[in-house]
Amino acid sequence: MNTFLSSFAVEIKLLRRNYWTWLFFFLLVTYVGYTFSFFMGEKDPGGTLVASAFIVQVGIFVSLLLGLSLVRREYFSSSEEIFLSLANGFRSKILGKLAALWSILTLFLASTLLVLYGFYFRADVAAVFYQKALLYLLLYWGVPFFLSGIIGMIVGAYMKSKAAYPLLLLLWTFLGPLNVSIYQLPMAVTGVNATQFLQFINLGQTSFTDPYDPVYGLPMESFRWNQKSFLLLIVVGVIWMITLFKNYRRTIPVKQLLFFPLLVVGLVLLSFNFSSYQQKSQVNDYAYYEHNRAVQIESTTAYQITSYEIALKTDNGLQAQVMLQVLPLENIDRLVFTLYHDLRVTKVADEMGQPLQFQQRGDQTEIIFLSKVKQGQQVLLNVKYEGHSSPYFFANEQAVMLPNYFPWLPTEGSHQAMHVGSIDLRRTPLAPQHDIAYSLQYQGNVQLYTNLPQTANNQWKGTVPNGLTIVGGMMTETKIGQTRVIYPVSLTSMLKDVPAYLSRTQQALGLINGDWRFSTPTSLPETVFFLSTPTETNNYTGDMWLGQDHVLVNINQSYNLGLLQHETSQIEKLLFAFIRSPESVKQPLDMHVLLVNSYDYWVHFRQGDVSSVSVRRLQRSYQMSGMKREAETLQQIMTYVEQNSNDSHRMQTFFHEWLKLLQQSESMGWKDISSLQAASKGGQ
Repeated sequence: MNTFLSSFAVEIKLLRRNYWTWLFFFLLVTYVGYTFSFFMGEKDPGGTLVASAFIVQVGIFVSLLLGLSLVRREYFSSSEEIFLSLANGFRSKILGKLAALWSILTLFLASTLLVLYGFYFRADVAAVFYQKALLYLLLYWGVPFFLSGIIGMIVGAYMKSKAAYPLLLLLWTFLGPLNVSIYQLPMAVTGVNATQFLQFINLGQTSFTDPYDPVYGLPMESFRWNQKSFLLLIVVGVIWMITLFKNYRRTIPVKQLLFFPLLVVGLVLLSFNFSSYQQKSQVNDYAYYEHNRAVQIESTTAYQITSYEIALKTDNGLQAQVMLQVLPLENIDRLVFTLYHDLRVTKVADEMGQPLQFQQRGDQTEIIFLSKVKQGQQVLLNVKYEGHSSPYFFANEQAVMLPNYFPWLPTEGSHQAMHVGSIDLRRTPLAPQHDIAYSLQYQGNVQLYTNLPQTANNQWKGTVPNGLTIVGGMMTETKIGQTRVIYPVSLTSMLKDVPAYLSRTQQALGLINGDWRFSTPTSLPETVFFLSTPTETNNYTGDMWLGQDHVLVNINQSYNLGLLQHETSQIEKLLFAFIRSPESVKQPLDMHVLLVNSYDYWVHFRQGDVSSVSVRRLQRSYQMSGMKREAETLQQIMTYVEQNSNDSHRMQTFFHEWLKLLQQSESMGWKDISSLQAASKGGQ
């Protein structure tokens, strides 16, 4: 023990005297501070850390060099043989160097953390980020830098020549968060796809180009800790093996080898998590729905689901046991429901516990009853399923975002959960359109928020008209007037803009209801979720999903910069939400966008201000893209709107006929718009 402490003290003293150590230290802390200040200027406490991939890449290289220099110091001072001649001298030296390496890295992390906390304090960031930042820096900075330092020591233990430096440079390209980007071209040239391997040995962030998700938070799932631990055990085992061979040279005592069985056990236990890691990394909804455009089991019976009793658990994925109460609208002997394809049904039973035959293909599951069920005869079904939800709608140990329009619950009818258009992926609006009673019990690490009344800890119960939305993660809630607002904790600066936004949205809702006479809702729901749901169109900022009892507003971290304050597309968002249906989503997206923009143009033309309407930007886009027919048709629509703006009945009829075309099965195109215009002119 004394030898180890002496070795550690000597290493620290040498590091303290080396001006290169302090120069690198100062430069890294300065660069970190500059990077943090930039992203905190964008009011993005999570993005400040997520965007640190370049810091990690540099830190890995510096750590590799530091480990190399630590282990080669005695070689250059010709004192290595002295350590080898002492009892346990080489082992104490290596342990001292490992301790010194961890000490300098701890000092760096502590300095970085103090800088980050200073920015957080000045920006009044939510307290939860302080703990999350500590864990994030440990996972993506501390462990990777320590690992890299040990790898540098391993290289230095066997390579005394300058060839060690190009080897470290090569290792650096493999181990950093930029490794997939670096080897993208070689993989394309050779035809070898090593992406999964590169992601596995990546010591830093796996998706450094993705912006911070304010609902999901900082990615720190258990499989990421397991991956780092797995690699750490391997390099520790290698450095320990080198130490034993050099320390004992001839005969290694048996007790010194007891570490290796423990190492193997640890590696086996950690490896159990890798299969789920690989499965998650391979999920790609666009590719799946591009190759599976049609339903795989058609629905031939009519029924309604009148209640759900849900026992939900989230950890590495989603596990659910759901009791469905089904009301047949005709005599049936089977039924088909929709459930996202990666949620695999494991068991179906009736109310007596008798197993029922079922088949699951794609997003459809067919259940065959033991006997025919008469019309109006309520029947109970017990359905168990588990798996991984869509990457767009996550459910794991870190966060949950399962909106009412996504089939995470068995959903009436036979549908595809998503549809691929020409270049876009669109979610099918599958929210129920009638009252359903829900009872939810939840088991997991996440505090949930739902549109149901909470009856006890992790229990909710109630009847709602448009389905169940549950969300949890980096979320909180507040009351603004009579409105319950559920929002990410990182968007505190956005909150001040919410009252005016809700008021403008209510006004837009009144305008739309006056022109379109939609049945519901006539006023803004009392529960508003601000969520990072996927955007359905890039024609305007954000998106909205509107129900009678709650509304989902699409946001991202940039909303901290006042986007709600300058939001002017409420009419487009609301109308887009009203006209969505399982039928219309199959129509070309530009037909929806054109309808929404044209109606928005009519509203603003009546108000005498068309300077910033979206239809103008759309027209310029057509013109710049050389889409002459589209630009001319759009101009004709604008002219028609201007000429008939005061004839509300004519304009309402025009838009309603347009909407009917979107609800039909045949694909709508530009010729249909021309026909609409011709019919309208003929009726003048």
